[in-house]
Amino acid sequence: MKEFTMTFDVDGTETTETFILGGWWEYDAAITASHVLLPRSRAENIFTVLDTQGLDSMTGTWNMDIMLDSSRNIEGDLITILENHGYHVGNQTADTSVAIGVNWGYTGAQLSNSIDPMMIIAIAILLLLIILTGYLVIYNVFQISVTGDIRFYGLLKTIGTTGRQISLIIRIQALTLSLVGIPLGLIAGYLIGVRITPVILAQLNGVQIETVSASPMIFIVSAVFSLETVRADSYWLLWSFVSYMCATDHI
Repeated sequence: MKEFTMTFDVDGTETTETFILGGWWEYDAAITASHVLLPRSRAENIFTVLDTQGLDSMTGTWNMDIMLDSSRNIEGDLITILENHGYHVGNQTADTSVAIGVNWGYTGAQLSNSIDPMMIIAIAILLLLIILTGYLVIYNVFQISVTGDIRFYGLLKTIGTTGRQISLIIRIQALTLSLVGIPLGLIAGYLIGVRITPVILAQLNGVQIETVSASPMIFIVSAVFSLETVRADSYWLLWSFVSYMCATDHI
């Protein structure tokens, strides 16, 4: 039999006890607290030796863990279960009163139940601004690029190049630049988000982040969004601009 010694506090009195290890489980680093299970007889013996009755809010209480089939509205489901069995949440001195608590790990799931319409609108506006900003950045880059090449495209028209051919040249150039720029942007985003950011956060709060996962969907959506934005700009902005330039004989 293996023994272990532990120092702990009982009603404000520090005591050191030696116990016989009956079993153990792996410690979860994500949990901020751990516990030791003792027989009730041993706990009562400690109370007798220290001349106390366990006056804290936890001693002498019975705990029960419940796993539900859904993480949505956990608190409401627990209240319904208690009411169906003749209990309620309230004054803890009553015999039919039960205290409940939701595991912190499900805080994100509970957030979806408390989101009000204004928060949904704010999130939608934020996403719209991000998408619009990304689109305008690419749009302005193309506009500046085409404006700087007005004379070049005018010379192409002078030697007999049609507006459709000029537009095709510009689209091919845009797609070629996308094939180079998009992968470089994704690599830079990966290095900043997955490699550099955890190092910076560890320096700020002293917490060492062991693993950081990067979902492939983020990179796929980013690449598709950038490519489709380039295609839309090349079809709309550049075609309209080059068509106007060719129609007015502007060189």
